[in-house]
Amino acid sequence: MTNNLNEKRGMIISVSIIVSLLYALAVLTVGMVFAVRNKIIDDKKEESKVSAQLLVDASSGLKNKASALRLCNNEETADKLLDEALIYAVRAETALECDHGVWCECRAKEAFLNDACALLSGKTSEAMKKSDLLYAYSSALLDSLSNSTEFEYNGELFEQKDEDDHSEPTDEDIEKAKAQIDKILSADSAEYAGAYHGKISFEITSGGRHGYAVVKGDKIYEFAFSGGAGDKGEEKEDAENIALSTAEKCGFDGLTVYSSSSVGGVTTVKMCHEIDGAACRDECASVTIEGGEAIGFTAGECEHNHKLPSVKVKEADARKNSGSESEGRLVTTFDGTRDRVCYEYVVECEDGIHYVYVCAENGEQMQIR
Repeated sequence: MTNNLNEKRGMIISVSIIVSLLYALAVLTVGMVFAVRNKIIDDKKEESKVSAQLLVDASSGLKNKASALRLCNNEETADKLLDEALIYAVRAETALECDHGVWCECRAKEAFLNDACALLSGKTSEAMKKSDLLYAYSSALLDSLSNSTEFEYNGELFEQKDEDDHSEPTDEDIEKAKAQIDKILSADSAEYAGAYHGKISFEITSGGRHGYAVVKGDKIYEFAFSGGAGDKGEEKEDAENIALSTAEKCGFDGLTVYSSSSVGGVTTVKMCHEIDGAACRDECASVTIEGGEAIGFTAGECEHNHKLPSVKVKEADARKNSGSESEGRLVTTFDGTRDRVCYEYVVECEDGIHYVYVCAENGEQMQIR
């Protein structure tokens, strides 16, 4: 009879070793899974921490510019501040979206920052008029972020429009809006965040960057992504081409560039419609550009209807009352009562640049800033 005892014992030892190795591998795999999961959680916590710091920094900048805006008594001084304040407002919006806070707790902050961007992109005179209110809410926002105080905002920066449109969007509305974001912004993800005045908000990511987008109908009215990719402003022509292309993709075509400026490596381009050849300078859409990409867009108030008076004075004749030797640009503005049409002249003096507006109806000086 053959003795298989040693052979069986060897098999038992081999099986034991295999089982032990499999058990060790399983333990190691579980450990790796937990380690990776904890690393992801730690990364998210660190990302949220950085976003919170950026949010405080951007809010502090917004408060500072809003405070300075209260001291402006002419639009030339205010225009530069509006561009700078808009950059801080867009950065604050983006940082707020990346902070991973509870949506219902962030809603008032986002509503304020949305309205702040619209105000800073719109009429200079309107922003100057509401500078005290903008400063008060900017201060309250910074205090809320720094000291965990409650922040309340109910659209006080603007008169409430579309007051009857408070209905919640349907699932179909949300899906259509999401499709617009996927198509236009090439978003990797878009998560529904809320709705107000017929506009639908999403938290979005694209190419590893976090941000937000606001959709109404088939247009994107606002979007912003986290910045930090650029160290110098874009060439003027390149920035303007990027801005016009961005506005067109978002559904706002037919705009022309009104102005562009660069601050700290970030370029802001303002655009507006032209009516009968007159640029609507008070209702500018705005694109923020950094590192060769559009990181922010707001449509402002560039969709209003206007009834302009007839141009009765030729530009060459109006120029005689401008103090300028260069040709003026035909623009439209609202004087608080009605639409006006005038020629805008850029006059460079020893103390800086001034803008002279000569009425195209009677040829007389209308405003200097």
